[in-house]
Parts: sequence; C-alpha cells; structure tokens
Amino acid sequence: MAQIIIGAGYTATFLYQRLKENSVASPVYTLSRASSFLDNPGHITADLDKPKSLDKLHTIQADTLTIYYLAPPKAEGLHESRVHNFIQYLHTLKNVETKIVYISTSGVYGNRNGDWVTEETPTKPINDRAKRRVSAEKQLLSAMNKTLHSIILRVPGIYGQGRLPIEKIKQRGKIISEAECGYTNLIHVEDLVTVCIAAAKKGKAGDIYNVSDTHAVKSSYYYKLVAKLAGLTAPEEVSYATALATFDSKRLSFLTESRRLNVNKLLENLQPELLYTKLENGVKQAITS
Repeated sequence: MAQIIIGAGYTATFLYQRLKENSVASPVYTLSRASSFLDNPGHITADLDKPKSLDKLHTIQADTLTIYYLAPPKAEGLHESRVHNFIQYLHTLKNVETKIVYISTSGVYGNRNGDWVTEETPTKPINDRAKRRVSAEKQLLSAMNKTLHSIILRVPGIYGQGRLPIEKIKQRGKIISEAECGYTNLIHVEDLVTVCIAAAKKGKAGDIYNVSDTHAVKSSYYYKLVAKLAGLTAPEEVSYATALATFDSKRLSFLTESRRLNVNKLLENLQPELLYTKLENGVKQAITS
C-alpha cells in the first residue's frame, strides 16, 4: 500500500505532516511541480499540465493506492484538464486498487441565499472556478471502475495557522454589515486533514460529502472575531449596496454567495473527530500556534 498527495498548497503541507507522523508501514509520496516537499524522499516532481511527466509515478510499486488530490484546477477554461490528465495516468495502472479523495469546493452549489444545502442539492456554480470543480467531480465519478474509486469532499473556507485575514484587517479593509452579509462555512485545516484521512479509510466509491466545522456563520462575524482575538480594531462595516459599488469583482464573487452546509452525512458516515467545531477555539489556536 502507498499514499500519494497531489499538490503542494496549504492543506497539502498539513496533510503530509500528519501522514508522515502516523504512517509506519505505508510510504507517503508527494507530487507537485513546486519544491515544497523536496525533503521527502518519496517526492516526485511532475506537472499535471504535462501528461508525460506523470510517467514518473510508475516508479511507485504498490497493489493499493490512496491518493489525496489537492491540486487546484488551471486558472482558465471550464473543463478541468489537470484532473483529465491524471485520470489518463490512472487508467494505465493494472491490477492496482486505487481510492482517490478529491478536494472540491462548496462553491459548486452557487448562491443559495442562506439556505441549507445537502449533498443532494443540485450543483449550480456561478463563477468559472467552481465550474471547473464541477467538471473535475464529474470526470472522477465517471472514470470509476472495479479498481478505481473516487470520493468527493466539498470544502468551504479553510483557515488555520498562517491563514487568517489578519493583514486585511490591519489594512483597514471594509466588510459588509453583519445584518446584511451572507453566510459562510469554514473548516480548520487540522480538521480538514482529519476528514481527508477518514474519507480514505471509511468512504465508499462515489461518495460525496459536504465538509465544515458544523456551524455556518455570517462572513463579517468571522472577520470581527479574528480582529477581537488578535487584538485588532474591528473592520468598518458598510451596507451591502456600498459593497456592490466599491468592492472589487473577485471579492464580490465570494461575498455575494450565501449558503449553509448540512454535514450530517459526513458526521454519520465518516465520524471524524473534529477539534474545532467552535470557531472561537479554532481561531485562538491559529493565532497562538
């Protein structure tokens, strides 16, 4: 058995540390075009945009593979070509039981005006980023066969050590008033790692799971909470109308989407031991660690 992390971003680094600490018998391989894991003897430098470079993965000798796919899509287009390229590699494997845990986004649901969404809620992505994630999900689920199983995690905003909006708050950025702003969903990076590993152990082929800390909050509440716990002045609140007229388009693409994730399926089926279901505790840990 072998484990492979695809990608070298924020969550991937935490997942690598956890797997390295807890894996005794099965090696942990990493694949990226970046140098984040060059200290890992099992690191493979390859580029998902260059399919031939994935041939290096054939050096891994295992009859069972657990793959954590955390690499982002390309920044353009609606078809997720990186997942497509990786699936082509997977189809070259012979007699290898493969389970792939794919980190998608809760943005696939689009704007639900604060309503609760379950995994049965139809996807309705608004922006191209989320549309590429839907493309990836469909490809992975369609590619499944007797030896290739895919599990989809629809993940919201990730926070943790080194990933809080402290600089934005220091720069005196404005936020939409809590009364008018939409709901957001969050997950501490350590808890997301726990969910990833639980999905690999307990998830079944074709499973889709919403992921969050179990509590949706107003996005402005999150910023004010971070400011309070970091000892900073709370951001100035403006009306929704003012935000529409003054915020840049990228920021608005997030702030104009409001939904609350139902994670009952995750809790019942995977039973992850989440440490930070109370946002205040998670933010405190991120600030002090």
